[in-house]
Amino acid sequence: MTAARGGEATLFDAMLAEARSTKEGLDRRNLTMALFSFGDPALAKRGLSLLLDPLFDIRESFTALRFAYPWNPTRRAPHDFIMANFDALIARVGRDNGGYWPYYASGLCSEQDRAAVNTFWTPKSASMPGAAHQLALSEEAIGLCARLRQGQRTQSQLSAPPV
Repeated sequence: MTAARGGEATLFDAMLAEARSTKEGLDRRNLTMALFSFGDPALAKRGLSLLLDPLFDIRESFTALRFAYPWNPTRRAPHDFIMANFDALIARVGRDNGGYWPYYASGLCSEQDRAAVNTFWTPKSASMPGAAHQLALSEEAIGLCARLRQGQRTQSQLSAPPV
């Protein structure tokens, strides 16, 4: 994961080839976690596309994403990917298994993000076990982050030297 954060396409391709060829589940999960950790937005998107790749077990892929997410430099990318590909992902896992997905919004940090997350997830969470609770937790995390940022801006404005 550390190498992936600053890695380029050649490293991504090598890790992907190894992840596709290994028979060892733990190695595949660790490689998939790394593929989800690339800092380059284009590579991050390629990594997330593994969630839709039938060559990868969706259970292993979501487990890897869950472990990699807290250290992911592109915190917005996983949630945006899930929103953009929601129907295809639900088709792979079933509606009963996506209740944790609002968690991937918890790294967002503005009131606009919180409103967008609420608009997207509220209607879906009614039919997904656990999603309403996870949505509430994520909205709280987004709101706390947004208020913290606003407080930092205000503090910085108050402590700025007079011009």
